[in-house]
Amino acid sequence: MAYEVKFLEIGSKIKVLVNNGTANLNQWYSISDIIKVAKKDSKLVGEPFDSIKYISRDGSIISNEALIQINYPPSKKVDPKSTNSKVEIFNNIEYKMIDYIGYNNAVDRLRITKLETEAGYLTYKGVKVYLNQEIMLYDLDKLIFVSKNGIGSPYQKIYFQVGNIEKYSEVYSLEFAINGKCFINQPIISKGTSVVSSAITNKIENGVPGGTAKITVLVETNSAKVFDDNTSITINDVEIVKTGLHSFDVKLDSDGEYNFNIYIFSEDTIDDGAIFFDLELKLINNDDSFIDKEKNKSSIIINL
Repeated sequence: MAYEVKFLEIGSKIKVLVNNGTANLNQWYSISDIIKVAKKDSKLVGEPFDSIKYISRDGSIISNEALIQINYPPSKKVDPKSTNSKVEIFNNIEYKMIDYIGYNNAVDRLRITKLETEAGYLTYKGVKVYLNQEIMLYDLDKLIFVSKNGIGSPYQKIYFQVGNIEKYSEVYSLEFAINGKCFINQPIISKGTSVVSSAITNKIENGVPGGTAKITVLVETNSAKVFDDNTSITINDVEIVKTGLHSFDVKLDSDGEYNFNIYIFSEDTIDDGAIFFDLELKLINNDDSFIDKEKNKSSIIINL
């Protein structure tokens, strides 16, 4: 019997042709047949690119399983190169990185070297990317950036290198920008059931993820009981002991949001007046241009 070969597994990016016909798995072919390997997508390259698992036999003697690595290397005549770019995007949308990263014919892979901000997240095959993880060009469509809430220019800046099996390029950047304005939402007020108390939450929304916000609170009252020994006012974990203007600097979360809280507690009913709070969002990252000037204030009146 002539020497024969059987294909057990054929990689998804290639096809095996036997006498110009598509090879079948688990079928014996004579070594004298014309056997060729071709890419399914002629534009893709990679080193390694794909593989074929097979066994062979010579009469009744059958070999162990063996693996052939298939390579379609990129050009090595020039250095790997890409370009810096900036793209405007929108909140809560998935973006395929393959649509925004360019490269020359010396490239078959890339790696992410740095994420500048806390905004959004980058996944590869559904799992968050770790820095310097090597991603082959033929899988670049599986590298996804997911935007979340918040604004910024940059909203996120992704630093990366392109390369091949021999070398990597200098570092390039892809900047994602989201336009918009930060604002204070309508306050949520809840009153205690067993004691004379109130809790107020003012949510800052659509800020710069991981950025800072400056808020002022003007506290006033026409009650003589508010600042006695039986009543306490806490703003953002700071006890307030007198009326006047108070300033706070806070760190926004990865969605560009922050819950700004006010708590009032009294051992007695305050029946001689009310407490007035006037909040104003002043700055985001020390810049007032990020702020919606029509939605940056909140006025609250509390009766206990």
